[in-house]
Amino acid sequence: MAIQQVKQMPMDAATKQRLAQSFTMFDADGSGMLSRDESFAAMLSFLPAAPPVELQRVIARSDTNGDGQLDIAEYARLVLPVLQALGQAPTKQQVQQPAPAQAAQA
Repeated sequence: MAIQQVKQMPMDAATKQRLAQSFTMFDADGSGMLSRDESFAAMLSFLPAAPPVELQRVIARSDTNGDGQLDIAEYARLVLPVLQALGQAPTKQQVQQPAPAQAAQA
């Protein structure tokens, strides 16, 4: 479902692919929507040093329809600037690695 919606978005094919892959990777329950926890995990993987409160604020602002979840369009508006800055979506291996602060505490 996410891939079909991404195909309609005005962006290059490589960006569409990275966006759809990252959305699908974080959609742990396969619902086609990202819950707040799934959205938080996505943003934390992209920006591990960001304050959690700020990530929560950004996610809440991205939920434009107020349903408590992010659809692919809301997710795209949230992460496209991050994906463009990084040059690509994180891999599953990168997502599963603990953030530097967490690794130091372990």
